[in-house]
Amino acid sequence: MPFLPDPATVESRRIAALHRHWSDLKRDRPVPLRDDLDPADIKELLPNVMLVDIEPEPFRVRYRLVGTEIVTWAKFDFTGFYLDMLTFSDLDDSDVFVDGYRAVHRTGQPHFARIRTFEFRDRELFYECGLLPLSSDGTAIDKALAIEDYAHLSPDLLREMPASGPRG
Repeated sequence: MPFLPDPATVESRRIAALHRHWSDLKRDRPVPLRDDLDPADIKELLPNVMLVDIEPEPFRVRYRLVGTEIVTWAKFDFTGFYLDMLTFSDLDDSDVFVDGYRAVHRTGQPHFARIRTFEFRDRELFYECGLLPLSSDGTAIDKALAIEDYAHLSPDLLREMPASGPRG
């Protein structure tokens, strides 16, 4: 499923909480400033959060910070890597993230998705994501706050899931 600007796309309480916090930080501006974000204010969400840099030309996304829960599920800490350097072997279509970040960069609006990960024991499995734009200068969308919620996945699944990692 593609990323959409409708928060009703997902059911996650974690994503809803981060979206509310982002909205509070935004106030009357198009998007919050990166400097407005204090990790202490979202402490309980940090394991599921990523902070990314968005480079417009050529378009690239760099993972500046990747939460511990995300690292656990990916089986790889991709902090410091660019999205185009990675393979997410659990995804049918890893371009969904490139498209999602492009939409956030282009529109300045949060986007949300249910990501189909893979079939396991004849069940289709998914997790939920939110991508929320940030700005360093109040004008350009050059960062994003992302969150992934794996509440729909059983921890037992970790043993079966393939690891993500660098392309190559």
